[in-house]
Amino acid sequence: MHAVTASCGGLYSHQPIACSAPVGTRRCALPLTGRPTTGLGQAGLSIASPRAAWVHDVSTYSSCCSLTARAVSISCSSAYSSSSSGGQHALQPQQAAHAQSYFRQWQQQLHRRRQQLAPPLQARLMSAGDDADGMFDKSPQFLEGLSGWRRRWTIVLLCFMAFMLCNMDRVNMSIAVLPMSQQYGWNTQTIGLVQSSFFWGYLLTQVLGGIWADRFGGKVVLGLGVVWWSLATACTPIAAQAGLPTLLCARALMGVGEGVAMPAMNNLLSRWVPVAERSRSLALVYSGMFIGSIAGLALSPAMIAAMGWPSVFYIFGSLGIVWYSCWSSRAASTPADDTSISKAEKV
Repeated sequence: MHAVTASCGGLYSHQPIACSAPVGTRRCALPLTGRPTTGLGQAGLSIASPRAAWVHDVSTYSSCCSLTARAVSISCSSAYSSSSSGGQHALQPQQAAHAQSYFRQWQQQLHRRRQQLAPPLQARLMSAGDDADGMFDKSPQFLEGLSGWRRRWTIVLLCFMAFMLCNMDRVNMSIAVLPMSQQYGWNTQTIGLVQSSFFWGYLLTQVLGGIWADRFGGKVVLGLGVVWWSLATACTPIAAQAGLPTLLCARALMGVGEGVAMPAMNNLLSRWVPVAERSRSLALVYSGMFIGSIAGLALSPAMIAAMGWPSVFYIFGSLGIVWYSCWSSRAASTPADDTSISKAEKV
């Protein structure tokens, strides 16, 4: 009594077996069902799971096919054996030729089915989250290095750093105003005026920042905003030497720059971050403001004691210029504007 058994990964069995791939390969297994042109069993193509499937033994015949996730190529291997009480014997030439002819016809059918199955299968695997699990071969554009870092995470991280600098530059005056008032003889009324001047400009660009971000792109608006308030921060000691009106103008101009940060950041994240990740991304960016306040209030006294109060404004202001050098080379207003992003993340 003769039997024909197909093999997958070097395994031979008359029972349903799991189609497994060697270590290092990335592919998913599919069961075969349908109707061949000969009487060896049933065959056809169906998906049991996007990750793995069983190979079904159809009486005299089992088959295993592997479908690579990117190339979507199907391959089958088979072995022919004859079993009896005394052992295994080779098939007769006519029987072997008949089986080989059958497999050639089946491979042609599989090739046609592959063309029909490839696009919907790849979409299904992507929606099932297999892309994050390594089912797809990641291109160097999609992975920044070998760590799996996404381009949108770079945008979120840079926005986080921008908001940290935003509050560092904002709160340093709360510490520096004490030695400044002693040097320039300010009373409490003047101190309050200096502290409030920042918000004069901050109020002006809250709505305008959103309009500019929609028109010119979040990258441009946020980048120019950081440069603007960083220069205003660095110029604060010079403005204080020039007189109180000049200092008030410098602080108001600093507020103009920081006023565009919030609307520009929201514009960027709405275009870059998927809805499923948006809440945590916004939470991370907003936490930068509080970290900036902590860092600014903690570092300013030590810097003033060691280098004088002007050092706070010079150092904090220069950090914004360093940030902008990274921002201009790594950021984009939308995924469509980014030349380094992969097609998968751009969609």
